[in-house]
Amino acid sequence: MRLVILVALVILLVGCAKEAVPGKPVPEVSLPPPPAVEPVAQETQPVQEIQAPAEQPSPELEGLLNKVKKVKSYQFTYSPPPDNKARERYWVKGSKMKMKKLYTPNIVDPEQYYDTVYFDLEKKMATAYCQERRPCQKTRMNNVALDFGSVMIRLPHEWLTEIAIGSVDAGGKLFDRNTKKVMYDGKTQWLDADYALPVRILVDGSRYDFEDMAVNSVTDADMTP
Repeated sequence: MRLVILVALVILLVGCAKEAVPGKPVPEVSLPPPPAVEPVAQETQPVQEIQAPAEQPSPELEGLLNKVKKVKSYQFTYSPPPDNKARERYWVKGSKMKMKKLYTPNIVDPEQYYDTVYFDLEKKMATAYCQERRPCQKTRMNNVALDFGSVMIRLPHEWLTEIAIGSVDAGGKLFDRNTKKVMYDGKTQWLDADYALPVRILVDGSRYDFEDMAVNSVTDADMTP
C-alpha cells in the first residue's frame, strides 16, 4: 500500500515539473517597409480642334473666274464715284500701264499740267508726261516722277481677286458686254461673261464703272512714251 502511494506521488511531481517548464519563445519577424512608389505623371494630350472644311466656290463661279486666264492685256475707261464721270482711259499689259486724261480740265498751273502717266506696277513707279500739243506748251511735266500711291487706282483684275465664294446670276448687258452678276460679302460685281473682268462694281453704295472694255488689244507701242 505504501508502495502504491509512493509511485502516485512521484507521477504527480513529474507532471507538475513538466508544466513549470516555460515554452520556447517564438522569434518576432521584422519586415522591411515597402519601397516608396512615386506617382507616374500622365502626359495630357492636347485636344485637336476639328476644323470644318473650307467652303468651296460653286463649279459655275469657279468656271467663270478661270476665264480671266485668257486675258493678256486690256484697256478701259474709268468712271469712279461719286459722279461716275469718265475722265481717264487706261491700258494694262503685264506689269506696265498707261493712263491718259480724256479731256483738258481748267488748268490752274500750266507748268504743272500733265495728261499722261506711265506706270511700272512691279516697281511701283509712275512717270508723268504731257503729250497733247496745246495744253502742254508751258508745262514742265515731262518725264517727271509722281507719287505712285496718289495716282494709282484699283484695277479690274485686282477687284476680281477678292471673290472667293459667291452666287452667280445673269447680269444682262453693260457697255455692250454680256455680263454675269456675282454677289459676295455684301458686294456685287458684274463680270464680263467671256473674260471675267469686272465692268461694274457696287460696294457700300458706291459704284465703279469700267467702260468700253477691250481685251488683248494693247500693244507694246501703247506702253511707250
